[in-house]
Amino acid sequence: MISLTKVVLENLYETIHEYVTKREIVVEDYDSMIEVILSMIKDGYCFQMDRDLLRDAMESLTYMYCPSDDMNKDRLIQQFADEEDDEDDEESEADESFGNMDLMKMMQMMGGMGASPDGSMECQPCENPEETSEPVEELTECKKVVTDEEPTTEETTVVKEESVTDAEPVAEN
Repeated sequence: MISLTKVVLENLYETIHEYVTKREIVVEDYDSMIEVILSMIKDGYCFQMDRDLLRDAMESLTYMYCPSDDMNKDRLIQQFADEEDDEDDEESEADESFGNMDLMKMMQMMGGMGASPDGSMECQPCENPEETSEPVEELTECKKVVTDEEPTTEETTVVKEESVTDAEPVAEN
């Protein structure tokens, strides 16, 4: 029968290190550390913690056991960079959500959303009322087409050429 051994955050590093040293396991890379953890679970070790914390410990211990491997060092460096990026992402996500909310309020105040107080959609008045001479079916949303093209007007100039004849002028008497 397998006896269960609870591994908590406070004894995580010591428990893994003790397991590796007692069994004289050689840990050269992260894959061999994964094998250590799988072996520990098979032997009844229960890791009661967030998996990210376990991964952090695995990466740190792997580097301690084999610091000459650049891949182990890169994993740790990336781990530190990810933590800084996560903090920045959380701050920017909060800023964006408030910014989007302010933008939505501004658009509603300016009438850009087209929603009336009762929640139904209304179109804004047309800029050129003569465009709407026919009745329009009920619209679900307003649409305005905007292009990058600039209107052009073509001007044609016609030059009338007078024909010159070689005839002599007629003299009047």
